[in-house]
Amino acid sequence: MDILKIIQSLQDFMYELVVWVLLLPKTIFRAIFRPGWMVAYVNEEWEKKPEDRFDEYLSPALFLLVVAVIPNTLFSWMGRNVVTSDVTAQLTEDNLVASTLAVLVCLLIYLFWIQILSKQPVRRSVLKRLFFIQCYLVAPAQLIYVLLAVFGLNTIGTLLVWVLNIFITTFYEAFAFRDELKVGLLKGWMFAILPYAVLALLWVPLWLVSSFLF
Repeated sequence: MDILKIIQSLQDFMYELVVWVLLLPKTIFRAIFRPGWMVAYVNEEWEKKPEDRFDEYLSPALFLLVVAVIPNTLFSWMGRNVVTSDVTAQLTEDNLVASTLAVLVCLLIYLFWIQILSKQPVRRSVLKRLFFIQCYLVAPAQLIYVLLAVFGLNTIGTLLVWVLNIFITTFYEAFAFRDELKVGLLKGWMFAILPYAVLALLWVPLWLVSSFLF
């Protein structure tokens, strides 16, 4: 065992951790209050060499993990504990995987929806750029949803929190549609709402049938 390599690895980890802590606040601030700027930022960074990208702000995938996946994991775990009063419940890999999938489903829906509307050929490079944009847009929307659920669930109701989540998510996504499709923000918002409208059209008949049968 090379003790010098262990010390070097520990040093690198501590440095990266400090950098993450320093970059996280300004990345959150920009992503929440200037989503259009974040879209332009990804496009600008994409013109640079891979090793030079995302030097001023937290990288998109890491930002998604810290701001969306981990808070969703903690919220889902705490929610189950409150409901079941199971103080022995623990955070597990299943909690993390489930929360990651929940966040990625929203991200992937919009990733492919933008790709379809833009009528661009499906290429790895294009999808990766859109993925990074989605990370910066989905993460703040998910964070706001968790905060609303934690602090407002008992006072304003679960349904209203869910409706607000759709409103917030589609608002942030509108900036991606505006940039990729070269349309106005309002039209971009309409494109962002369409996937939820389709899901509602599919869900309502199923709910009515299940209510009638059961």
